[in-house]
Amino acid sequence: MGPIRYWIGGWIPPIGIELYADKLSVFMAALFLSCALLILISFESFKYEIGEERAAYYFMLVSILIGAMLGIIFTRDLFNLYVFVEITTIAACGIISIKNEKKAVKAALKYFILSSIASTSILLGLILIYNISGFLHYDTLKYVLLEYKDVFPKIISGSLVLTISGFSLKSALFPLHVWLPDAHSAAPTPSSALLSGLVIKIYVFVIIRLLNDVFGLMNTYTSILLEVLLALGNIGVFFGAVLAGFQNDIKKRLAYSSVSQMGYVFLGLGFNNQYGFEGALLQILNHALAKSCLFLATGRMIKLIGSRDIKGLEKISNKLPLTALCFSLCAMSLVGIPFTLGFLSKWYLAMAAIESGRTLQLIFIILSALLTFGYYFPVIVKTFTGDKSFKKDLEPEKTDKGNLISILMFTFIVLFLGIFPGFLLQYL
Repeated sequence: MGPIRYWIGGWIPPIGIELYADKLSVFMAALFLSCALLILISFESFKYEIGEERAAYYFMLVSILIGAMLGIIFTRDLFNLYVFVEITTIAACGIISIKNEKKAVKAALKYFILSSIASTSILLGLILIYNISGFLHYDTLKYVLLEYKDVFPKIISGSLVLTISGFSLKSALFPLHVWLPDAHSAAPTPSSALLSGLVIKIYVFVIIRLLNDVFGLMNTYTSILLEVLLALGNIGVFFGAVLAGFQNDIKKRLAYSSVSQMGYVFLGLGFNNQYGFEGALLQILNHALAKSCLFLATGRMIKLIGSRDIKGLEKISNKLPLTALCFSLCAMSLVGIPFTLGFLSKWYLAMAAIESGRTLQLIFIILSALLTFGYYFPVIVKTFTGDKSFKKDLEPEKTDKGNLISILMFTFIVLFLGIFPGFLLQYL
């Protein structure tokens, strides 16, 4: 079955607005809606972070955020893409600052300022491309740019660099990640899961769309840019893991982990082959599911002990056994342990490295998995060992059922797709 196209009002592109659904957009939309639903199921457990009086506003912001991201997924022209990107940014700032704590407001402001810089870069790139083509529809632009690549090479390359740089900043590609640790750690727990699990992924989707459907992968400038993304992905994987290892704040450790894990996505894109593309998509899927689970599980632990210090997690499995188990399994999926979805994504990235003849890259992927293990394993050990005791009448997993259901579902999906990946690979 081919892609589905819908022309709004019956107006034919490039004059009219087109909604476009292919395998990639359906994959992303299904992932986003599923994750958002599971995250919101656990909202009641974390309402205390936001306040009863702000709960309705929070759901409104999340609805706007999800709607805007779906708009990004299904749009087929640059104008509406830019509009939906801006709506996503504003809504994302809202779900961070709604916590109404000084550090949350500062983190939201930092995110907004840097996102505004990224948006300016994107807008300038779109202006350049419109100036030489007169069109904004993806398919029309791809044809026009192919015709004009020898006439306006500097303008096209400039537009490419500006737009991809802007979206790379928004997706926290190292070293453009500086807004992410504060934003993801200061936000309320459901917001942290939404931001790390979904929001940074939507901009990678845009990069994939632009490179494939507008600029074209065979473009010389695109090939150079992919090499740059590959190099920055490597650096991001390494330094994100190293910085994560130095964090004693558990939410900060998870936030820096996202920088490292997003580096793998850019690695896959940078390989510029089928294995790399599929590996990037599998990494997007794995990180969205596993990291959403980790933030929700961490939020539940923090609620119990009243601290974000990793030392406070000692023997927490006594009171939160299923939560600690799910945290451990999803963390190991991010490492890439066999029989998890993470192993599948790392396998495809390794195959991409082999196909492209990059032996050193293959070694790096293996060693980087050990780095990931290095900053997650001490946390896992801490949750299951120690002499700390809790009140005997405290049974948090029996009261926070919504949160436990979400965590269990995320973990089940990660394990199920890792053990039975056949239908997923067939779809990709």
